[in-house]
Amino acid sequence: MKKALFFRIGAIGDVLLTTPAIKLFKSKNPDFVVHYMAGYPAVEILKNNPYIDKILLFKEVKTKFPRFINALLAGKDIKKTTDPYYDIFFDLESSYYSTYISFHFNAKEKAGFKITKKRRFYLNFFYKYRLNYKDRDDYISLKFIELVEKYISDKNNIDVNPVLVISQEEKLKAQDLLLSYNIKPGEKIIMACISGTWQSKKWPIDNWISLFNNLSSQKILLLWGPGDEKDIEFIKNKKLPNVFIIPALTIRELASIVSFGSLLISNDNGVRHIAQALSVKTIGLFGPTNENGWMKQDENNIALTYPLNCRPCDKTKCKNNICLQNIRPVDVIEKINILLK
Repeated sequence: MKKALFFRIGAIGDVLLTTPAIKLFKSKNPDFVVHYMAGYPAVEILKNNPYIDKILLFKEVKTKFPRFINALLAGKDIKKTTDPYYDIFFDLESSYYSTYISFHFNAKEKAGFKITKKRRFYLNFFYKYRLNYKDRDDYISLKFIELVEKYISDKNNIDVNPVLVISQEEKLKAQDLLLSYNIKPGEKIIMACISGTWQSKKWPIDNWISLFNNLSSQKILLLWGPGDEKDIEFIKNKKLPNVFIIPALTIRELASIVSFGSLLISNDNGVRHIAQALSVKTIGLFGPTNENGWMKQDENNIALTYPLNCRPCDKTKCKNNICLQNIRPVDVIEKINILLK
């Protein structure tokens, strides 16, 4: 039996966007056993995926030494959890760090993306195949799909939708939580997610409050995660009668709740990717990141931006964050009316 190992550390949304490539590879190569190694909590989003035979947790080593040393030190645990031999190792991270990690995998062939930095260029020679995927203004999932296309013969019927499967048990638990907010099965649910891994990716909290006030006749289910505690406390103190704030949940519990949504309004974060994977309509609020790369846009998924020459910049911090500040609540309401008409 042939075996393939896919590797990407995270984050949640990044890993989810690799799943169309996994689906393509497995469906076109059913004779392969497919393993996927990812970091926590990204590994959780892969559970129940029918195209992955085994999910492996990557435990990152963190010491005072340089990161490449930590990569070499991770070998002991990697060798305990992985198979001794793979036919293909797919490096979906393709950084200098992941190349050092790859030294611990015994594979007939290793594949990844070309490293273009001059002082790291030598790392390309450790892989049999490096795809020279130059920065393009298109959906990130296509990048991973193009990498695995070398290893399939039939390139028809390619699906770019992320794969995320919620179990019936998970759905029933989510339904119980919704009922506790008097949200009944089949009722239209508008969800809002205020999370953002970077400060610069977060729509200002005052804009959220204004939006909620303008949607006073509509129940809003507010989603959040680690790092949002201060913002959640601020919103709680506003005592908005139409806003229901979920408790702290695991990523899969959160995904189960999202599966019942009619519409999600969200910053550029993993929850928005989860919603798209579950065919929930989305409005994405984009500042420093590229909406063309990080969102599949169609009649059910709309990206909102404010036109500025400085964006997208991919800066994790910004003094004024004007690109997000200038997305008005009225602009969001206009898109809500389009999607829920």
